[in-house]
Amino acid sequence: MSRSDTIAAIATGPAPGAIGIVRASGPDALTIAARVFRSSAIPGTGPASQRVYHGHVLDPFAGEVVDEALLTAFLAPRSYTGEDIVELSCHGSPLVLQRVLTALTSSGARHAQPGEFTLRAYLNGRMDLAQAEAVADLIAARSEAAARAALRQREGYLSKTIVRLRAALLEALTLVEGAIELDDEEDACSAAAILTSLERAADGVDALLRTVRLGRVVREGFRVAIVGRPNTGKSALLNALAGRSRALVLPTPGTTRDVVEETVSLRGLPVTFLDTAGLRTARSRAERAGVALAGDTASSADAVLVVLDASRGWLAEDARAIESAGARCAAILWNKADLVGSSRLSHLLGHPCLASRGCPTLAISAETGEGLGALESAVYAAAVGDSAQTEDVVVTSGRHAQALTSARESIARVLSGLGRGLELVQVGFELRDASDALGSITGETSPDEIIRSVFANFCVGK
Repeated sequence: MSRSDTIAAIATGPAPGAIGIVRASGPDALTIAARVFRSSAIPGTGPASQRVYHGHVLDPFAGEVVDEALLTAFLAPRSYTGEDIVELSCHGSPLVLQRVLTALTSSGARHAQPGEFTLRAYLNGRMDLAQAEAVADLIAARSEAAARAALRQREGYLSKTIVRLRAALLEALTLVEGAIELDDEEDACSAAAILTSLERAADGVDALLRTVRLGRVVREGFRVAIVGRPNTGKSALLNALAGRSRALVLPTPGTTRDVVEETVSLRGLPVTFLDTAGLRTARSRAERAGVALAGDTASSADAVLVVLDASRGWLAEDARAIESAGARCAAILWNKADLVGSSRLSHLLGHPCLASRGCPTLAISAETGEGLGALESAVYAAAVGDSAQTEDVVVTSGRHAQALTSARESIARVLSGLGRGLELVQVGFELRDASDALGSITGETSPDEIIRSVFANFCVGK
């Protein structure tokens, strides 16, 4: 892809809308726009930067009006790409937008490749690679938490942290190279300074790695299976969590055969609850299939809620549901708490069969909403785990997590090796590897194939 070309693409989605935008960027963007856009408001010297002009887009060959539109120019270097950009805001018909794009490409622009606008922004120093990836993440965000994390990354919070950690590694590397040059491997002052810089970098990398679990949940969501005997109120609980009637609730046991799911925003995180068939000895082929599917769903879910019936108390069959949850149990729930007295409820909450399960036991009522706040807190805690959530940085990219892990392994080898007389030359190699791993996140040390793969995942027009 040549950076000397002027590129053009439809920048808005393919569905019809009130307004659509066609964008052109490159050295000839203003000249090409002048061939297709007519407005008496534009001075002879051309459009001013960040001004909006009303006019009409014309077919450059037939001369007929394609659409009434607004033109906005963003002149280099103060534009998204760092080049001259022209945006034409038109009526949002896909046909009209395609005709406007054809007018631009017929007048000297070429069709942009996926992510090429953002690639040019990266190549022109308008953003680093991590910030560029955040643009795609922001477009694809499906939850408040995902959008917030992407926006923070786009604003450079992750990049600033990486730059700071990489500076600590390069500081240690400079000390190592100085000691090598002076042939002074026994300098205690240099060794102490190297250790200080390394520990600072290690602490920072560890802090970022602790957010990886949360980042995966932010990006991919968290799936929670609801299991239990028939008629414990699993479907009623799904409806209560969804805030609407999502699953059929009947007094007849075995009503649920298939998995019914609903995704909700839980403190900004996308959480999908999955209502499953009641676990019991099935009486029909269809029910057997439903029970088997319930077991498979519990096995593949990120977490499991076990629902028990407080009005009936502990039954031997409840053990099957708890065993299906295993280590992924987020909470054991005594549902229908509104139907029993407080002393009976206290006894159920302290039932000896639940004491060693390692997950909270809660009293709830899907009917009245009692205890749902505590339930949501338990699910949120299971989703976040021991992640160190901050307002600034959450690592949501698998590529970033891999680079951080690689850097941390190199640092660990140096820290363990310093006490065993590891040669400074080898220390230098490890520090360079760690620095390069961190630099790959922001693009400072990323090979071309990594950069190409990042932008290949973008949509056309961004």
